[in-house]
Amino acid sequence: METQRLDDSVSVRYLKKDQEGAELVQYLRLESTDRDDEISLFDLWLVLVNRKVLLFTVAGVILLLGILQALTIPSKYQYHTAIEIGMTRNSEGPVYFEDPGTVLSKINKSYIPQVMAETMALNPGFNSLNKIKASLEKNSHVIFLEVKSVEKDEEIYIGMLKQIVALIEADHGRISAIWEKDLELSKSKVEHGIIRLQDQEKLFHAQNKRIDEKAQLLLQRINDVRQSLAESIKTRQSAAKKVNTEGKALALLMMDNDLRSSREQLAGLEEKHSLGIQNSREILANQIAENQRKQLEAKYELSRIEIERKNLLHTRALSRPIKHNDPVGPSKKLIVIGALFAGIFMAVFAVFIAEFLSKARDYANKQA
Repeated sequence: METQRLDDSVSVRYLKKDQEGAELVQYLRLESTDRDDEISLFDLWLVLVNRKVLLFTVAGVILLLGILQALTIPSKYQYHTAIEIGMTRNSEGPVYFEDPGTVLSKINKSYIPQVMAETMALNPGFNSLNKIKASLEKNSHVIFLEVKSVEKDEEIYIGMLKQIVALIEADHGRISAIWEKDLELSKSKVEHGIIRLQDQEKLFHAQNKRIDEKAQLLLQRINDVRQSLAESIKTRQSAAKKVNTEGKALALLMMDNDLRSSREQLAGLEEKHSLGIQNSREILANQIAENQRKQLEAKYELSRIEIERKNLLHTRALSRPIKHNDPVGPSKKLIVIGALFAGIFMAVFAVFIAEFLSKARDYANKQA
């Protein structure tokens, strides 16, 4: 054995060995006093070449297993449907039968376990069922149901999705029936209110006609009193010219009292005609205007109820549960490619493990 100094910190020791008549220089190790041991890439390549049989065997076996898996594993498909939560719309926006988040919790914690348990009971050959997933996007009222399974179980999973939809529709059917009944009662109440207001308006118009008739009667009485008063004045004037006895003077005094009474009566009738009738008409006009305003409000409320009834959407499946056309999960090509890379990695790892064990065994034999 000879040692050659390369520099102040590294020395190389090598052994001259005869092998089949040829001189081979085998490097044993690098000794370093200042840095860690270094591994030559050429040495690694020699290890891979010397154990190429093991390398290709391990890589080939893993690749073959990957190909077999890609050929034998059944393709999985996605079965899905979407459920729209029932709602109506009013002036404030959409009003749902039930909060979509609450419905999602019901599906995940109640309906899905219930349907899975019933399906397992009806199909004892199943050891387990794939989990049905329910999801709800933000600010949405549509819940998505999906499950992945092989094609041969299509009928079972389609049936499960239909069962979940039916449970939600039955639950919300009760709520929608209550809403429809409430809207129907509200509509009937508003319609009766409108009829009552219309009857009241007719009564106000009839009262207005009676006021006109009363005004005509008052005007006729005013004219009569005026004529009577005019005649009484003429009579008083004629009698005043012929007063020559005490009895006639007393008669004039009585006539003056009658004239004063007639004037007071005339003034009262004119006041009632000009003020009382006018006030009655104004009061009645205000009542008619208030009545018509209430009718407009009631008709607006009736229109709102009709719109709510027309916009009432029942909880329903947006589409029947269907199977997606394309398989889901890793494709066969991806499985083979993954097996190829895994085989190469495991083969290299196995080669270096075998080399390490071989060196360790040789070292142990030398020590012995």
